[in-house]
Amino acid sequence: MRHLTKLTIICAFGIVFTNAACYAWLRMRVEDVVLVERSELIVIGHLRADSIKYVPHKWEKNEGRSWEHHAVLAVTQVLKGRVDQTEIPIIIHYGLDPYIGGLCLKDGGKINIHTGQKDFPKDRIEILDTGNSGFSLVPLVEDAGKDNIWFLQRRIARYGHQSQNGRFGIADPEDLQPVSMKGYFLACLAEQPEKAIRERLKKEPHLAKRVEDYLFYAEFQRVLSISDPNEKAVRLCRYISPRMAPKNYRGQYDWLVRQHLRELGEFAVKPLVATLAKAEPGHKLDTVVLTIFDIGRPANPAVPYLLRMLEQKSGTSAYYILGALQAIGDANAIDAVRPFLADKDMQVRSQAAVTLAWLGDKDSFDRIVAAIPEEIKEQNNLNVSDMCVYVADMCGALYRLDPARARPVIREVDARIPTTDITRFISGYKDDND
Repeated sequence: MRHLTKLTIICAFGIVFTNAACYAWLRMRVEDVVLVERSELIVIGHLRADSIKYVPHKWEKNEGRSWEHHAVLAVTQVLKGRVDQTEIPIIIHYGLDPYIGGLCLKDGGKINIHTGQKDFPKDRIEILDTGNSGFSLVPLVEDAGKDNIWFLQRRIARYGHQSQNGRFGIADPEDLQPVSMKGYFLACLAEQPEKAIRERLKKEPHLAKRVEDYLFYAEFQRVLSISDPNEKAVRLCRYISPRMAPKNYRGQYDWLVRQHLRELGEFAVKPLVATLAKAEPGHKLDTVVLTIFDIGRPANPAVPYLLRMLEQKSGTSAYYILGALQAIGDANAIDAVRPFLADKDMQVRSQAAVTLAWLGDKDSFDRIVAAIPEEIKEQNNLNVSDMCVYVADMCGALYRLDPARARPVIREVDARIPTTDITRFISGYKDDND
């Protein structure tokens, strides 16, 4: 499964970011367990408004702009670590931007996020998560000029993503918390934190969701620490099993489960297959199937269950199932894959072609040619660029099956798409004259 669509989007974003004023990414939430453990210094304190300075980074012509802010943090109380000064210099790393009285410092105060609010306090310091592609105007805390909890690390690098012996600073939204959370975080710092936060919950029942997330992650960390690969694989698979997932689990660790199961390789195959075997037609098993895709050929025992899912039109993406069959490489899947060349979803149709090519189904050459749409135009939720990518995938499948037969077909298809050279997307493509 080549994910050419993702590749195209990433490339397109790369062009946008190269010429844009800034760079954004989709942040992953920092769990409270991690937040407390990784922070060398946790203090209650407030920023001095007169100390905040905008500091642009050096940037090359073809790079996106970035910056950071330097400030002085007045320390009221130390919760973890040691600091001798009552005021310490900190860096507010790129992706977190302070606004004073609603005004942005990096543009000389030209942008006011509170336009229309006549009585908005001119000295209020708001820090916004501007680095997140899911941008929000909701500040991390109401006023960073008043006491809040600061989770500080010595960070370096352009975005503050590396921990080293640098100046203390914050880089993630979770690094700044309201002072009302002091009791909860003191419980997190206790010698027996899980017991302590359960006791805290009795006093502050509104923290139920936060406590649940903490306990979930603490248990997940224990699973990750299991040394026996068979037991670890079984326990991890429970998180992505519709029947065995922990109560109230919302899929928040699925990407980590997939990563660790991929690393376990063959040890993960048996519990993954067992998860498929116990699934019902309506169950959504995308993460299970994607993990099987990651493992590839050793996951061959999953093939009968993947074929059953295709036949039953389960709640799992056919695109993912076809990709998993491609990665496993079992030619016994050919007959089940062929009908998907007629699928209405162009993404599924193109993946069927790619899978058949990887399975070496030369008899499907003409079927794939017939599945290529005559006209490249918007279809359902796909724009022309998406359609071009999927058509290129199908042409690449033809080229993999039989380069000589494929070249004239590819030239004919390419002529129908004057704005795009689809041969650029075909691995190893060489024309007759090359």
